[in-house]
Amino acid sequence: MSPPVGGGYQSLRVLHVITGLHLGGAEIMLWRYLRALGPRVAGHSVLSLLEGGAVRGRIEDLGVPVASLGIRYPALAPFALPALRRRVREAAADVLHGWMYHGNLACTLARAGMAGPRPAVIWSVHHSLGSLPREKMATRAVLRLSCRLSASVGAILFTSAVARDQHARLGYDVTRGAVIPNAVDAAEFCPDPAARARVRAAYGIPADRFLIGNVARAHPMKDHATLIRALAMLRDRGQPVHALIAGDGHRGGTTERMVADLALADRVTLAGPVLQVAPLVAGFDAFVLSSAWGETFSIATAEAMACGLPCIATEVGGVADLLGETGLAIPPADPQAIVAGVEALIGLGAAGRARLGQAARQRIADHYALPAYVAAHAAVYDRLRPQPVPAATGLRVSG
Repeated sequence: MSPPVGGGYQSLRVLHVITGLHLGGAEIMLWRYLRALGPRVAGHSVLSLLEGGAVRGRIEDLGVPVASLGIRYPALAPFALPALRRRVREAAADVLHGWMYHGNLACTLARAGMAGPRPAVIWSVHHSLGSLPREKMATRAVLRLSCRLSASVGAILFTSAVARDQHARLGYDVTRGAVIPNAVDAAEFCPDPAARARVRAAYGIPADRFLIGNVARAHPMKDHATLIRALAMLRDRGQPVHALIAGDGHRGGTTERMVADLALADRVTLAGPVLQVAPLVAGFDAFVLSSAWGETFSIATAEAMACGLPCIATEVGGVADLLGETGLAIPPADPQAIVAGVEALIGLGAAGRARLGQAARQRIADHYALPAYVAAHAAVYDRLRPQPVPAATGLRVSG
């Protein structure tokens, strides 16, 4: 028998059902969680609703079985319900652990069609609801259905208290809700004095530039447009600033067009998707999160903090709680606020920024360490695990 997930009497079979396995915060967090389990990962498997994804290979490299329903768009998920239920039956899982809205809903719908003993269901929410009208119509429909079904779920895990409260106001039943913030492996993401010169040499960035980093895919909620406008303003103010933006969808998209329109080609590097993020982030002078909505716990910001960087981040979802007193929380969609924050960090000098970065790294170690994340999930699994059948004593009672 494989080692137990938690401290209970038997190991659990856990099927993680996730919307997709393309590069993203929740997808990376699932991979890191499974990796952190070590030998305890036996019994875990993953089912992706969408086809493909760069994270799939990483999970399979851990020895974790991964299957896919092959859906091309989340909106098509209802048509794959028979295949979903077949996959869930084949997994014979004790727990269905959903990741993101569509994955959560899939777990509940699959369980509803099962006969006999049914697995416990966990939802995990990796999104905040600061601007519901900005969400896609299909996402809003999933949210409405999720509100109706949330009372039937064994546990709902939120990555921030802000997200929990927002979903409660929307109509989620959070009586079995718990806040488990995302976590960072501080051994992987750590300061590297050699990274600054290495990153500049790799991307042809002048050594005298103050290098701002941003790691996020191209999506309206990430609001790279505001970041680009701020960079143009910083250039016009004579600041020696350069930005490196890593993530899918920027090249050939809106970000690249804005860079060209504002004549910022010599001030902005679009790195594309980066699989090995830690060596890149450690080479920045500062990190800027420009998201306008949707963030609940910014993994990219936490990674930068673990690397000892001072961070500027928009006050969206639970990001301000993540920063604490170690960085600058600013209003969203405000390029002037980014300009003021960058100039404040430049004014601190290298020693002042190093002090902020050290405090940021310590905050990650104190509050967002990966072992605590694993232990919190083990506690939830243990609470939901099937109860053992009492052993027969050999005694008979008559009468």
